[in-house]
Amino acid sequence: MDRWDRFLGRVEWPRLLLVGLLVVVVSALGIGGAITMAVFHPFNPTWEGTSEWRVGIEDDPQHEVTFLQSEDDYERLTANDTVYVFSPEERYDEEAVQAIDDFVAAGGTLVVLENFGENGNQLLADLGVEMRFDGLVLQDEQHYDRDPKMLIANQPEEHPLTVEVAAITLNHGTAVSAPEASVLLSTSNVTYLGEEDAEIGDDDLATYPVVAVEEIGAGQVIAVGDPSIAINEMVHLSDNWPLLHNFARGSDRIAIDLSHTAPIPPIRLGLLMIRANAWLGSMLGILAIVSVAAIQARGREETPFGRTTKRTGQGGSESRSPAASTPVDGAGRLESSRVDAADGTGRSYDRNERNP
Repeated sequence: MDRWDRFLGRVEWPRLLLVGLLVVVVSALGIGGAITMAVFHPFNPTWEGTSEWRVGIEDDPQHEVTFLQSEDDYERLTANDTVYVFSPEERYDEEAVQAIDDFVAAGGTLVVLENFGENGNQLLADLGVEMRFDGLVLQDEQHYDRDPKMLIANQPEEHPLTVEVAAITLNHGTAVSAPEASVLLSTSNVTYLGEEDAEIGDDDLATYPVVAVEEIGAGQVIAVGDPSIAINEMVHLSDNWPLLHNFARGSDRIAIDLSHTAPIPPIRLGLLMIRANAWLGSMLGILAIVSVAAIQARGREETPFGRTTKRTGQGGSESRSPAASTPVDGAGRLESSRVDAADGTGRSYDRNERNP
């Protein structure tokens, strides 16, 4: 207990509390730097993110997964790649549209998932695609999961992109008008398209396309009327996952376009850079080893209970001679040092005194 008490006495409590606070802050920043709360984002682990889908395609050895952060990144893609665009938050400028158009015209596949946003339709128009997202809500009171607006589209067409797909589940999805496109999947014939709170009559019911594909040059553009089919809460419902997988079937690389949405969290971005640059990972590994060695060397010199003894001589611990720690007089003799007697008499004696 005496040693523990001495240790507690040496602790600088204000500094220790500051270190503890820093640990909490750094931990919070670490979590915040690894994820994002942006809707439909591949690094959002909440119910409305698409992290489960991202992890699934990353685990698939048939594909390489990459993230596009600007229009310049499209130049790295090949004709056998597939790009996913989830409800862009900003309009693509002329240079970005040209980069995407070049990619698709050369044989690439572009998948645009949108329901109510204007930027998805603007991208289709700028690419010269005839398909459009209607923007009104689909409801089906006979074929749905939890709510008529969470309808099940169960009318697939025979097509390579609908292999093993019988139905998909949407959540506040919209119709895709496809005058020059091939319809891949439609709702039942008792579906309503309109305002959410409108009264629905039998004359208002029909079947509506929700997924379609249109060719551009040597490539193709796929329009999906609901980006929610890929979110964590819904990606495993019905055949949502197989449909998303089919879009990239046979592709060498899957690219997720994040150029017009929230950026990649900084910690994730750093890990991606290390993965893409082997030399950077090697440098960080060497730096870590050197840092650990330095910390260990410093730890040998000082402990919470004081400095450790240093090794001297031929492998033995340093032994301190009396001459090294006790004052001497001019003749080289040990000066008198009074200590309590050990003979039980209670007398004091000089340690330089000789016994008779």
